[in-house]
Amino acid sequence: MKPLILITNDDGIHSPGLLALAEAISDIADILIAAPIAQQTGMGRSFPHMPDTGIIEEVRLLVNGNLTKGYGIHGSPAQVVAYAILEIADRKPDFVFCGVNYGENLGLSVTCSGTIGAAFEANSHRIKAIAFSRPTALSKQHSESFDPVDWTPLKAVIKSLTETVMTKGFPMNTDILNVNF
Repeated sequence: MKPLILITNDDGIHSPGLLALAEAISDIADILIAAPIAQQTGMGRSFPHMPDTGIIEEVRLLVNGNLTKGYGIHGSPAQVVAYAILEIADRKPDFVFCGVNYGENLGLSVTCSGTIGAAFEANSHRIKAIAFSRPTALSKQHSESFDPVDWTPLKAVIKSLTETVMTKGFPMNTDILNVNF
């Protein structure tokens, strides 16, 4: 049985970065795609309560030419991880991969990053996580209008890193990796 990797983000279910992440690993792992229904950048590990929090919508995504079921969840990235693990997954994910985030997560931005917040939530469920991010102009980081990106080199690195952690595990005493391209 292939490992199950939960794929999420903070940019929303329709982010090209989320799709690139799924495409990078779909042939080497079972994937479960669950992400916020809308942009949630900067939410950290928050669990806000809104009238629609927790509503789960099925979304069809094209991953490597295959129609794949995803889940758009009304909530923060951390809430998405909790709902996906506790309500959607048919088995506990082996890993949670977050991203590919539009906007790097470096320095103080790590403390408010929804991408990192999702990874922290995975860690609270004792699941190792990797957060992937790429530089983006600050003016575009809270947008649902995504600039085009050549994902080819990033997908190659993601696949290689995934194969490494699947065979060798994470570095000793490490639960979360923060990868910035």
